[in-house]
Amino acid sequence: MPSKISYLFTVVAFALALPLSLSFAFDAHGQSAEQNFQQAKKFLDAKQYKEAVPLLRKAVEQGSADAQTELGVLYFHGNGVEQDTAKALKWYEQAADQGKAEAMHLIGGLYDIGCGVTYSATTADRWYRKASEKGYAKADTLLETYASLGSLGRQITGDAFKEVIVDGFEKQGKPNPC
Repeated sequence: MPSKISYLFTVVAFALALPLSLSFAFDAHGQSAEQNFQQAKKFLDAKQYKEAVPLLRKAVEQGSADAQTELGVLYFHGNGVEQDTAKALKWYEQAADQGKAEAMHLIGGLYDIGCGVTYSATTADRWYRKASEKGYAKADTLLETYASLGSLGRQITGDAFKEVIVDGFEKQGKPNPC
């Protein structure tokens, strides 16, 4: 049976650690990661990217995988931040490490078209499978398409993805990151 001293030590240690652990759950204004992320989403939906970035950063500091994914998307497209595929990949990887299936799918996409990384169908498929295992329907569809079309289908699909990306960036007057 634990002594009163060890019990008291445990209670004091817990009391000292609790404020530290709560500091990650809420920002200086008492906002949770989810609250910061939801506020950021309102700005993202309104295409007010620069206003969304600080809120996403707060949510990222609080450990939000959703915010990490969205911040990666902003870096990939150069919306509200300077376009940077390496930073996009970094945020996708951090979200994927937390189990975010959408981020896993986006990493697969970068490898699938060789955007900011060396092209690797094997690595792309591995990321798509991880996303699929998490129940991400887009990854399921893509893997099924690749399985039914074979390597030629993958090349055609990859070329089509690149074309869509290039067209999208050209229409926005932005450089193609791929």
